[in-house]
Amino acid sequence: MVRDMPADSIKRGAVYQRELRVKALAPEHGGATVNALVQGSAIQPYRVRVLITAVGERARISGHCNCAIAYNCKHVAAVLLELMERHAQLAAKGLEPIAPQVSAGTKRWIERLEAAHSPTPVAAKSSQYRLHYVLNYAEPPSHSKLIVSVFKVRVKKGGDISNVGTFNLDQIVRLGAPPQYATVSDIAIARWLWATNIYAGNVETYLLDPATPELLPRIIQTQRCSWGIPEAPALVVGPAKNAHFGWETMADASQQLLLKDETGAVIQTLPMEPPWYLDESVHTCGPIQTSFAPRVARAMLDAPRLPADETRVTVEYMAEKGVEKIIPSPRKLELLEPEAVKPV
Repeated sequence: MVRDMPADSIKRGAVYQRELRVKALAPEHGGATVNALVQGSAIQPYRVRVLITAVGERARISGHCNCAIAYNCKHVAAVLLELMERHAQLAAKGLEPIAPQVSAGTKRWIERLEAAHSPTPVAAKSSQYRLHYVLNYAEPPSHSKLIVSVFKVRVKKGGDISNVGTFNLDQIVRLGAPPQYATVSDIAIARWLWATNIYAGNVETYLLDPATPELLPRIIQTQRCSWGIPEAPALVVGPAKNAHFGWETMADASQQLLLKDETGAVIQTLPMEPPWYLDESVHTCGPIQTSFAPRVARAMLDAPRLPADETRVTVEYMAEKGVEKIIPSPRKLELLEPEAVKPV
């Protein structure tokens, strides 16, 4: 430590170590890597990772921290001093040092493999509770954002659910204490939502990132995902549908860009890349195939309704930007001025 770290970092780190600020100490790879949390002056603890490598006859310390100093700081020193003290305590008791443990990254990889092999693992038989996922639009009647809410439910003998209550994924992701009824898929979904999304209104509701379409089928494959309310039948993934975009003229002469299937019926869409359809009558959803790139098709779903008096200038602006070469343009509507009628 003296060779690799500033003396001031070691001195201040010793104070932190004595004040019991080092938390969640986790040696890996036989002690060659050490992960820990250190409570500093900020509200959130600092994340520390220390690599100890052999260079000739001595050890070399490379400590990384998410504080402003970033490298071999006082937080790193506190972690190393805490590790040394714990080893000394074990030696005094005649015990072996901390045994090698599977790293957190390796554990996550193995859990992903387990989830991929068993997409719908069975929860613990001793628990009548399950996690249940509910999909909905974030801003009705707008369909521009999709959210998923997480609930804890009790499953009755007939399969109906009761005792519905919201569930905070913090319990799985941040506290590392998943409930007994959380399956491997639930844990993987929780981590994915946590890593790629933000809260959408409250701590039990998350925005689904349209750029991660692989997450939606994983949630549906749990067979514990419904549309709108927890009590609705579980959604299933249906076959892909072919569809095309087209401008529809409404009763008030405004125009709306809609997505229609091969029969000409308007499709209820889920804002994903590529877009998905939703058929609430049979509780089915699935990907939509269009002639456009997934990102372009997703953007087209957000086309606003064009008032009749704006269609001409909109077409001209689309031509100016070159967009009319990418997507269909609305029809130009000529507004007729009413003829002057002489009173009789």
